[in-house]
Amino acid sequence: MWSPLRPALATVSGGPGSAFDPESSYYKSFPDPAQLFTACQRHFLAQSPLPDLDPGAGDPGARLEQALARLYGWFRSNQAMHRHVHRDRHQVPDLDRLLKETLDAWLDAVSRTHADRLAGGRPAIAVRALVRLALEFRTWELLSDLGLEDRAIARLLARAASAITDEHGTAEGRRDDLDPGQDGPAAKRPA
Repeated sequence: MWSPLRPALATVSGGPGSAFDPESSYYKSFPDPAQLFTACQRHFLAQSPLPDLDPGAGDPGARLEQALARLYGWFRSNQAMHRHVHRDRHQVPDLDRLLKETLDAWLDAVSRTHADRLAGGRPAIAVRALVRLALEFRTWELLSDLGLEDRAIARLLARAASAITDEHGTAEGRRDDLDPGQDGPAAKRPA
């Protein structure tokens, strides 16, 4: 349902003929948008499973590059779907919530694992930020649209993460100049 249609267009609620009209077949199977989006995501992932991004053993920078290349291949294979979903997610609260609980949570965990491996412990915020940025569809899309191939994007971002790790290292016992600490924006966010 999402591939030919944007999610924002698939969630028109209300009136006759809409997906959430009580008389429609969609409504009978999925009485609310959250259930519909969950079912669509399950169907999509059954057809195109998430790639294995486990860092495994070996050189952490090389393993990050391999993981990014696999992720970018998955993005490329499903580019239209990702483009629709990422464009609409902030317009459709149920879709945004689903993605935060699933895709974002998975990418957060993958990011933490790779950043920890790169830094050999607790990575500085700059390392964590760059690895997480490298895992974003929009990052891949931008660099791909500039003409870089998937492997080149993976190499570029893995090398950047390794370089920033060499410069900023771990958060153990020091603050780097990118860490907002107690006075920065992170400290000012409401709890």
